[in-house]
Amino acid sequence: YLSLVPLRLINWTTLPKCSEVWEDVVNHPLAIKFPPPNQYQLNFLKKALNKWTAQGCEVYDEVYERIAGIVSGQTSKEEWCYKTYFFRDSLSITLQESTQMVSGATTGLCTWNGALTMCEWCLKNRDIFRDCDTVIELGSGVGLLGLFLGKLRVARRLLLTDHSQLVLKQLDQNISLNSEEDEDGYKFDNLCVHKLDWLDEPVLIPWEVLDPENAPEIGGRKQKLIILASDCVFDPELCKSLALVLKELLTNQKGQLWEREAYICSTERNSETMDGFLQNVEEAGITISKIDEEVPSVFLRENICQTLIHKLTTT
Repeated sequence: YLSLVPLRLINWTTLPKCSEVWEDVVNHPLAIKFPPPNQYQLNFLKKALNKWTAQGCEVYDEVYERIAGIVSGQTSKEEWCYKTYFFRDSLSITLQESTQMVSGATTGLCTWNGALTMCEWCLKNRDIFRDCDTVIELGSGVGLLGLFLGKLRVARRLLLTDHSQLVLKQLDQNISLNSEEDEDGYKFDNLCVHKLDWLDEPVLIPWEVLDPENAPEIGGRKQKLIILASDCVFDPELCKSLALVLKELLTNQKGQLWEREAYICSTERNSETMDGFLQNVEEAGITISKIDEEVPSVFLRENICQTLIHKLTTT
């Protein structure tokens, strides 16, 4: 409900009784503060109502009142919505996102499937962040992956980047939104938002923000710089630029005090685009290998296209 899961994916045969849904779902504290769009609430409650009445279950008057109130007050379609993503151990991230896949001439104002998969993969593979000093995320969008990694405390510093000022503004707002909600006092004070345009010539990597000279060794081992990106391989015209950004991050002498590696999660919508990216990466002198492993699903969603995770390093 709070994640706006498509209703067709919900197992309605196991729907709890009205009192439980009303009190624990519809009136969950997060649902009160960050309610789903009115249309989603309406569709959810009407579907649940049909199930309850068919089973002869008691239905709260408040359900009918909520439905009537939404119907009578409906206006134009909402442009923004809240989505709350629940992980294990009661960890959750709430984001304000666009209801449109493309908004303000960018695709970065909503969460895509690759970010969900990358969160699931990182949750399973937390060991890769051992001795991690800094994480930089490319194409952070509205911030699901970056905020999630912040709550996991995976690194001393997390740098979240994107090229769109609209996206960066929304990313800042979502960091503030979750700083207010964190119950254990974590304020995301180790997160930094920075503009990074892959098309800049030369690419302006914010080394002064990354501050590699202050990455001391631990037990005689170099600390890590981990580069992450999800759903960034979708435009053939940007693939070469992305490959060059990865090369700069993985090979620039300014980062030589780190052990460096990158992980890219891509949704394979078009095999030619994916093949082109792999070729661009190899031409940039980067070693890339596909990671084949089963990743337990945390989020209920449609997987229409295959998601691929690759590890990138340099020799």
